[in-house]
Amino acid sequence: MLLCRWIASHLKYAPGTQSTTELCKVNYTSLNFRDIMLATGKLPPDALPGDLAHQDCILGMEFSGRNQSEQRIMGLLPAQALATTVMADQRFTWEVPDSWSLLEAASVPVVYATAYYALIVRANMRSGESVLIHSGSGGVGQAAISICLSMGCKVYATVGTKEKKDYLLKAFPQLNLDNIGNSRDLTFEEMVSLLEFRWRYKT
Repeated sequence: MLLCRWIASHLKYAPGTQSTTELCKVNYTSLNFRDIMLATGKLPPDALPGDLAHQDCILGMEFSGRNQSEQRIMGLLPAQALATTVMADQRFTWEVPDSWSLLEAASVPVVYATAYYALIVRANMRSGESVLIHSGSGGVGQAAISICLSMGCKVYATVGTKEKKDYLLKAFPQLNLDNIGNSRDLTFEEMVSLLEFRWRYKT
Protein backbone atom coordinates (compact mmCIF):
# COMPACT_ATOMS: atom_id res chain seq x y z
CA MET A 1 0.00 0.00 0.00
CA LEU A 2 1.28 3.46 -0.92
CA LEU A 3 1.44 5.80 2.09
CA CYS A 4 1.67 9.53 1.42
CA ARG A 5 0.56 12.50 3.45
CA TRP A 6 0.19 16.20 2.83
CA ILE A 7 2.43 18.41 4.98
CA ALA A 8 1.42 21.75 6.53
CA SER A 9 4.67 23.52 5.74
CA HIS A 10 6.58 25.64 8.25
CA LEU A 11 7.85 27.66 5.28
CA LYS A 12 4.81 29.91 5.55
CA TYR A 13 6.80 31.89 8.08
CA ALA A 14 10.34 31.17 6.88
CA PRO A 15 12.35 33.81 5.01
CA GLY A 16 14.11 32.89 1.78
CA THR A 17 17.77 31.99 2.14
CA GLN A 18 18.73 32.85 -1.44
CA SER A 19 17.96 35.87 -3.59
CA THR A 20 16.44 33.65 -6.27
CA THR A 21 13.99 31.82 -4.01
CA GLU A 22 10.40 32.79 -3.41
CA LEU A 23 7.67 31.52 -1.11
CA CYS A 24 4.90 29.98 -3.22
CA LYS A 25 1.50 28.59 -2.39
CA VAL A 26 0.89 25.06 -3.66
CA ASN A 27 -2.46 24.27 -5.27
CA TYR A 28 -1.52 20.95 -6.88
CA THR A 29 1.41 18.58 -6.90
CA SER A 30 1.91 15.20 -8.52
CA LEU A 31 3.52 11.88 -7.68
CA ASN A 32 6.28 10.90 -10.07
CA PHE A 33 8.10 7.58 -10.42
CA ARG A 34 10.75 8.61 -7.88
CA ASP A 35 8.03 9.48 -5.36
CA ILE A 36 6.41 6.06 -5.79
CA MET A 37 9.78 4.34 -5.32
CA LEU A 38 10.43 6.34 -2.15
CA ALA A 39 6.96 5.80 -0.71
CA THR A 40 7.09 2.04 -1.28
CA GLY A 41 10.59 1.68 0.15
CA LYS A 42 12.20 0.67 -3.15
CA LEU A 43 14.43 3.75 -3.09
CA PRO A 44 16.16 4.79 0.17
CA PRO A 45 15.64 8.41 1.30
CA ASP A 46 19.41 8.94 1.48
CA ALA A 47 19.44 8.73 -2.34
CA LEU A 48 18.08 12.29 -2.30
CA PRO A 49 20.54 15.19 -2.54
CA GLY A 50 21.72 17.15 0.51
CA ASP A 51 19.97 16.61 3.84
CA LEU A 52 16.50 16.07 2.37
CA ALA A 53 16.36 12.51 3.71
CA HIS A 54 15.98 13.90 7.24
CA GLN A 55 13.06 16.21 6.42
CA ASP A 56 9.40 15.53 7.23
CA CYS A 57 8.30 15.80 3.62
CA ILE A 58 10.49 14.30 0.91
CA LEU A 59 7.85 13.62 -1.74
CA GLY A 60 6.93 15.84 -4.65
CA MET A 61 9.18 17.19 -7.41
CA GLU A 62 6.76 19.53 -9.17
CA PHE A 63 3.86 21.77 -8.27
CA SER A 64 1.49 24.41 -9.52
CA GLY A 65 0.14 27.32 -7.54
CA ARG A 66 0.74 31.01 -7.02
CA ASN A 67 3.78 33.07 -6.16
CA GLN A 68 3.84 36.09 -3.85
CA SER A 69 2.57 38.28 -6.67
CA GLU A 70 -0.44 35.95 -7.08
CA GLN A 71 0.85 34.93 -10.50
CA ARG A 72 -0.14 31.40 -11.56
CA ILE A 73 3.03 29.36 -11.80
CA MET A 74 4.36 25.81 -12.10
CA GLY A 75 7.75 24.73 -10.85
CA LEU A 76 10.40 22.11 -10.12
CA LEU A 77 11.84 21.24 -6.72
CA PRO A 78 14.43 18.70 -5.51
CA ALA A 79 11.68 17.38 -3.19
CA GLN A 80 9.07 18.53 -0.65
CA ALA A 81 6.43 19.75 -3.11
CA LEU A 82 3.75 17.73 -1.31
CA ALA A 83 3.08 20.65 1.03
CA THR A 84 0.97 23.74 1.51
CA THR A 85 3.78 26.15 0.67
CA VAL A 86 7.23 25.74 -0.85
CA MET A 87 10.37 27.81 -1.23
CA ALA A 88 10.90 27.67 -4.98
CA ASP A 89 13.84 28.84 -7.06
CA GLN A 90 12.47 31.39 -9.53
CA ARG A 91 14.85 30.01 -12.17
CA PHE A 92 12.82 26.79 -12.10
CA THR A 93 9.32 28.24 -12.12
CA TRP A 94 7.28 29.21 -15.15
CA GLU A 95 4.09 31.14 -15.73
CA VAL A 96 1.07 28.92 -16.41
CA PRO A 97 -0.59 29.70 -19.78
CA ASP A 98 -4.10 31.13 -19.52
CA SER A 99 -5.54 28.15 -21.39
CA TRP A 100 -4.20 25.66 -18.80
CA SER A 101 -5.72 24.84 -15.44
CA LEU A 102 -3.43 24.61 -12.43
CA LEU A 103 -4.34 20.93 -12.23
CA GLU A 104 -2.98 20.37 -15.75
CA ALA A 105 0.09 22.49 -15.09
CA ALA A 106 1.15 20.33 -12.13
CA SER A 107 1.90 17.45 -14.51
CA VAL A 108 4.18 19.41 -16.86
CA PRO A 109 7.52 20.49 -15.30
CA VAL A 110 9.21 17.14 -14.63
CA VAL A 111 8.43 15.41 -17.93
CA TYR A 112 9.14 18.43 -20.11
CA ALA A 113 12.34 19.34 -18.25
CA THR A 114 13.50 15.72 -18.63
CA ALA A 115 12.70 15.60 -22.34
CA TYR A 116 14.15 19.05 -23.04
CA TYR A 117 17.39 18.26 -21.20
CA ALA A 118 17.80 14.93 -23.02
CA LEU A 119 16.96 16.18 -26.51
CA ILE A 120 18.18 19.78 -26.60
CA VAL A 121 20.88 20.11 -23.94
CA ARG A 122 22.51 16.68 -24.20
CA ALA A 123 21.67 15.45 -27.72
CA ASN A 124 21.82 18.91 -29.35
CA MET A 125 18.81 18.02 -31.50
CA ARG A 126 18.27 20.11 -34.62
CA SER A 127 15.28 20.74 -36.89
CA GLY A 128 14.78 18.09 -39.54
CA GLU A 129 16.49 15.26 -37.66
CA SER A 130 14.88 11.86 -37.09
CA VAL A 131 14.21 10.84 -33.49
CA LEU A 132 13.14 7.48 -32.01
CA ILE A 133 11.10 7.81 -28.81
CA HIS A 134 10.43 4.67 -26.79
CA SER A 135 7.33 4.47 -24.56
CA GLY A 136 5.80 7.29 -26.53
CA SER A 137 2.52 7.26 -24.63
CA GLY A 138 4.19 7.87 -21.26
CA GLY A 139 4.64 11.31 -19.75
CA VAL A 140 8.25 11.84 -20.86
CA GLY A 141 7.47 10.21 -24.20
CA GLN A 142 4.61 12.60 -24.94
CA ALA A 143 6.73 15.57 -23.89
CA ALA A 144 9.53 14.40 -26.18
CA ILE A 145 7.14 13.94 -29.10
CA SER A 146 5.71 17.42 -28.55
CA ILE A 147 9.18 19.01 -28.48
CA CYS A 148 10.34 17.10 -31.57
CA LEU A 149 7.25 17.99 -33.60
CA SER A 150 7.53 21.66 -32.60
CA MET A 151 11.05 21.66 -34.02
CA GLY A 152 10.08 20.02 -37.29
CA CYS A 153 11.76 16.70 -36.55
CA LYS A 154 10.69 13.34 -37.95
CA VAL A 155 9.31 11.25 -35.09
CA TYR A 156 9.37 7.48 -34.67
CA ALA A 157 7.76 6.12 -31.53
CA THR A 158 7.11 2.78 -29.86
CA VAL A 159 4.21 1.69 -27.67
CA GLY A 160 3.14 -1.57 -26.07
CA THR A 161 -0.53 -1.83 -27.09
CA LYS A 162 -2.93 -0.88 -29.87
CA GLU A 163 -4.82 1.33 -27.41
CA LYS A 164 -1.69 3.34 -26.73
CA LYS A 165 -1.01 3.64 -30.44
CA ASP A 166 -4.53 4.95 -31.01
CA TYR A 167 -4.08 7.39 -28.14
CA LEU A 168 -0.87 8.78 -29.62
CA LEU A 169 -2.46 9.26 -33.03
CA LYS A 170 -5.34 11.14 -31.42
CA ALA A 171 -3.08 13.26 -29.21
CA PHE A 172 -0.63 14.01 -32.04
CA PRO A 173 -2.41 14.03 -35.43
CA GLN A 174 0.90 15.01 -37.05
CA LEU A 175 2.30 11.54 -36.36
CA ASN A 176 2.42 9.05 -39.19
CA LEU A 177 0.64 5.77 -38.46
CA ASP A 178 3.51 3.81 -40.04
CA ASN A 179 6.04 5.52 -37.74
CA ILE A 180 4.67 3.96 -34.55
CA GLY A 181 6.14 0.55 -33.72
CA ASN A 182 5.94 -2.15 -31.07
CA SER A 183 8.01 -1.70 -27.92
CA ARG A 184 7.60 -5.36 -26.90
CA ASP A 185 9.97 -6.74 -29.54
CA LEU A 186 12.65 -5.58 -31.99
CA THR A 187 10.43 -5.07 -35.04
CA PHE A 188 10.74 -1.30 -34.55
CA GLU A 189 14.35 -1.57 -35.76
CA GLU A 190 13.22 -2.84 -39.16
CA MET A 191 10.45 -0.23 -39.24
CA VAL A 192 12.85 2.65 -38.68
CA SER A 193 15.48 1.32 -41.09
CA LEU A 194 12.96 0.77 -43.89
CA LEU A 195 11.20 4.12 -43.49
CA GLU A 196 14.46 6.04 -43.21
CA PHE A 197 15.75 4.33 -46.36
CA ARG A 198 12.57 5.20 -48.26
CA TRP A 199 12.62 8.77 -46.97
CA ARG A 200 16.28 9.40 -47.81
CA TYR A 201 16.14 7.81 -51.26
CA LYS A 202 12.49 8.71 -52.01
CA THR A 203 11.64 5.15 -53.02
